[in-house]
Amino acid sequence: AGTPGSSFTRPPRVRADGSVKGPSLGASLTVLVGGLVLGVASLFFIVTTFVDSLDGTRFAVPGGVELDLEGGEWVLYERVDFGFFANIRPADVRIEGPEIVVPRSSGLSETLTVNGREYVDVARFDVDEPGTYRVIVGGERTSSGEALVSRPITHVFTAWPWFVAGGLAGLAAIAGTVLLILGIVNRKRASAAGLTG
Repeated sequence: AGTPGSSFTRPPRVRADGSVKGPSLGASLTVLVGGLVLGVASLFFIVTTFVDSLDGTRFAVPGGVELDLEGGEWVLYERVDFGFFANIRPADVRIEGPEIVVPRSSGLSETLTVNGREYVDVARFDVDEPGTYRVIVGGERTSSGEALVSRPITHVFTAWPWFVAGGLAGLAAIAGTVLLILGIVNRKRASAAGLTG
């Protein structure tokens, strides 16, 4: 049996007109670079959404804070030290701004850890009209402490289109790499055979 030749000495794939088959360098690089750019953009938006879900504005209670809020769901967390015993109730929360916003109890007891401090979900509210709002906390049962306004942790799932885009970006990057390799190999074969593509 004969010894197989290297991949570069095997006959190149050619079309009926004699031109070399295979993806062009430009097309391969376009797919590869496009995948990488989409991947970087997807990662940026995923990380940004995740950070929004874990970060927030802290303020002392009783008291208030002025915030620029985007549309969607927001959560008021209360800092707790032992056993997640919270004092703030939705009735202790007042929100003033461009629209009437009524805080509600979520019943989820979602917890958040920021800089080693534990916070528990005590009230939620929805903002339909983005703008500047003042969140005020105070009531008969409200003791001195700290509150935090942030997006709910589930907000990260609103980035699902970017997860999909990231997956497609990965496939495009792989496809571009494969096309690039195939094109290079076939052009090497063509060069070894004395053909031009």
